[in-house]
Amino acid sequence: MKNSKLPAGVCRWTARTMGTLLVAIFVMFAIGEGMPGPRTMFPWPPTSVTVYSLAFLLLLVGFLAGWLWEMAGGIIATAGGLLLVAAAAYWHARFSLVLLALFMAPGPLYLASAILRRPKVASSPA
Repeated sequence: MKNSKLPAGVCRWTARTMGTLLVAIFVMFAIGEGMPGPRTMFPWPPTSVTVYSLAFLLLLVGFLAGWLWEMAGGIIATAGGLLLVAAAAYWHARFSLVLLALFMAPGPLYLASAILRRPKVASSPA
């Protein structure tokens, strides 16, 4: 029973580490490259720029929210990751599957940690 919290801790700290690193990399690129206008950054239609921006915003907010609220952060980050995958499939974007998996990983890990930390519900005898 002593090691019952170990899987939840591994999921939680893996998600926190990956999420923080991805946010830090995004911020470094944003500072180093400057935030260009949408037309210079994405040569795609304005709708796709909005969807990709929303997906990345959801991912980043979910990664940071997961530090305090694992379930909410996991849901937000997973929704952002799924939106990113759906947008990439819809507009036939050439994203690396490894990068998509890397960006999506912290969300499900936060969810797994929150689920593993839930107290076990005792079943009542019938």
